[in-house]
Amino acid sequence: MGDKQVISDVADGQTSLLKCVEDLGLKLNSFSKEERSEAISDLVGALKIKTKRRESLTNDELLVMLEFFLAKLKDHHSLIPPTLDGILLLSTLELPSPGSTNLVRTLFTEISCQSQQQTDRQKFFTILRNLLRRNVEELKILGFDFLTGFIQSVEGEKDPRNLIIIFNLIPVITTYFPLGPLAEDLFEVLACYFPIEFTPPPNDPFGVTRDQLREALQTALGSTPAFAEYNLNLIIEKLDSEHADAKLDSFSLLEYSVGHYSPKDIDSFLDPIWLAIRRELFTGVLGGEFEKKVLSTLTSCLRVASLGTEVVQNGEDLEVVADNRFAFKEAITVAIKQCLHHLSEPEHKLMYPSAHALLAIASSSESLMKLVVSKAVPLLCRLFIDRTSQQERFTITDILGLFVSQCRPAIQTYLHQITGLFFSFLYDDNERLVCGVIRGLTISFQDLDEKDRVSFVDRLFGLGMNHSSVIREVVLRSLKVIAHEEAASDLIHSHVFSPVMKELRSAEEENLERLLAMLSAVCSSVDNLQVFTETLPLDPVSVKDPTAYIKCLQSMCCSIDINLNSFHCTSWCLQLCSAYENDSNLETFTKVLTQLSLLLRIYSSKINEEAINRESAIFIEAFQKFELNLQSSAAKSRMIFLLEASFGSYQHMPDCSYVIELARNLALTSNDNLAQLSAARLYSALLNKTKDTLILDAANLFIKRQFQTENEVILLSWVAKGLAMRGHELMTGSVESLLMLLNSEFGKVAANGFKVIMEDTVECLNKECYAHIRFLYKQRIFQMTLPKLISGYNESEGDVKVNVIIALINQLPHVPHVILAAHLKELLPLIVTSLQNSAVTTGVVMPILSPRGSEET
Repeated sequence: MGDKQVISDVADGQTSLLKCVEDLGLKLNSFSKEERSEAISDLVGALKIKTKRRESLTNDELLVMLEFFLAKLKDHHSLIPPTLDGILLLSTLELPSPGSTNLVRTLFTEISCQSQQQTDRQKFFTILRNLLRRNVEELKILGFDFLTGFIQSVEGEKDPRNLIIIFNLIPVITTYFPLGPLAEDLFEVLACYFPIEFTPPPNDPFGVTRDQLREALQTALGSTPAFAEYNLNLIIEKLDSEHADAKLDSFSLLEYSVGHYSPKDIDSFLDPIWLAIRRELFTGVLGGEFEKKVLSTLTSCLRVASLGTEVVQNGEDLEVVADNRFAFKEAITVAIKQCLHHLSEPEHKLMYPSAHALLAIASSSESLMKLVVSKAVPLLCRLFIDRTSQQERFTITDILGLFVSQCRPAIQTYLHQITGLFFSFLYDDNERLVCGVIRGLTISFQDLDEKDRVSFVDRLFGLGMNHSSVIREVVLRSLKVIAHEEAASDLIHSHVFSPVMKELRSAEEENLERLLAMLSAVCSSVDNLQVFTETLPLDPVSVKDPTAYIKCLQSMCCSIDINLNSFHCTSWCLQLCSAYENDSNLETFTKVLTQLSLLLRIYSSKINEEAINRESAIFIEAFQKFELNLQSSAAKSRMIFLLEASFGSYQHMPDCSYVIELARNLALTSNDNLAQLSAARLYSALLNKTKDTLILDAANLFIKRQFQTENEVILLSWVAKGLAMRGHELMTGSVESLLMLLNSEFGKVAANGFKVIMEDTVECLNKECYAHIRFLYKQRIFQMTLPKLISGYNESEGDVKVNVIIALINQLPHVPHVILAAHLKELLPLIVTSLQNSAVTTGVVMPILSPRGSEET
């Protein structure tokens, strides 16, 4: 029987693996190593077929196959690659005991791993990984033999793919195998790679990165307390490096490792660790993320080191009590003393680094927080009083604020003293100092008594009205923070919101912006719903700048998380519009309408079906009185903005027969381009959502009509868009009507209609306004129209050709690149020809060079 037939029989299930070994016996025992290698590969192929089909092998089959492959490891070295392939397959299966231990012993004995080529070394390490995952309990009996073999196998490995596997094996090994006297040897094998100095080659197909190696090595080196002494010595040595990456990796390794250590593991290293940290904080030039890493490392080290210690009162001072922990006590005392020395010199540049170091120490444990606060806060308060420089006082204020925010559990004893200092300078003439005081009091707000809270908020209101933009900005940030304090809701309402509302009714123009800014700041409060309720009744006509006021309402409306079903926003908007309906004030009226439309769009998307029916009825009644028609003033015609904002944004469709007829008539007859466009968009949005067959039948009749005006063609474009987005069957007829109009006097308008269909719409017909959007509708339009456009281009002449190409290029920017590429053969001749026409050159070239099609639409 031929070899291929043997493999085929195994694949068909007609022959067992053991029978396969027998049938390949002559080649497996051939004097030719090439034949033996080929036979082993055939056997591996048969085994692979079995494992791929998830066909279970009996224990006898597994042991025989394992014994066979292990025996072949003692054969000629050229047989190692296919033999390792077989062993790799077996390592993925449940090997019966003692298969795994025999396998590992043989691998370590018969294979000099570092003498093999990279692919075989990778198989070797992958086999170990598989066995450790599946049979680690069995392998534990190998003890030091496993560790010795592993160390010898990995020593000198340089390939990053293999190193990733090795590094990831270390935590498993250190967890299940006592390292004993081999701890240092195993650590040294790893330490030579730290810090990682690897830059992947360009276009590396394997994708191994420096970060992957760094993280895996960090996990390996920090995996066990048995490495603590060697690891900490290595880290301290590398912290002296001149290379920023080496320092950063060392601090990262230190922060990770100490989480696995006990206090006694790190006590004797605290002095050199602090020296390295102090050097980076006080004399280093690296800031930003590097400084954050240094500080977080300091916190992590002291969090472990401070375990089992406490702080007790000794006379007027607090001191650390740490039994038999002299190294820790000395290190923490020195560190705090050095930081306090720099903290007492605000004229120098080391005050902030020292404060940050003290805060990092305080964050490590409750006992150290008490100690740090007891030393630092009184010192800062004394400095604030003693120093006269405004710059120094600002710095001290800022640092006191940091202590209040980060050391709240230990700060209560000193809080009254701190806030007293802040209040004493809240009325100072120095802007920067006042800004610092505001920040400090904002941080301390929840700890102030009621009287101080009222005093602070009143002062904020005054500063927000009468001072520079720098202070106003700080005031607004403070009010936003305070507004989120649930306990401050009533205070904000009575001392900010109510005064603002009172002032708004008679505010001069210069104060209006400041009042609205404060209103926006507090509208983010937990009582925002009440604020919005009380704001709407205000007559904005009495406000100098109604658009700014309406923007403020938009901000409120956006920030309300619950629905607005109980409000009558529509009536309020209509009342406001009636005050501005005057042709002589058309520009102002349009601005007001635009902002009201944005407000209504937000509001309408947040109300339920019952509220929608109520609000829509109010609208319809109001518009029936307005009698919009061709003779309407431009101002009155633009009231359609409000209808579009509401009806175009409703999630549930109310009875809209009147509105859709109104929108259709205005879109067809209006001479005001803005009103006509808004009406067309609204008509399209309603068609997109409606289930009313009468409305859809009317749209079908419109699609089939003879188009005689430009407005009709524009409306047809929007009809096609609304239907295409929802994937309605009438889409085909509307798009074909547009294609036919390319060869007419309205050709250019029809061509631009495809831009309308493909472009996203901000005002309505989007997800936020609950439009029905069928997946890949733009792609579907393109593929439907492309053959007809190409045919039309080839059969037409003159201006019609230009119209056809414009219709095409209006679609290209919205089609996914992969679709364009698929049709490039059809598009290319047309594109090349069209480049001769200067009217369409830019439109053709740019979409091809930078397609921005969305895969979603």
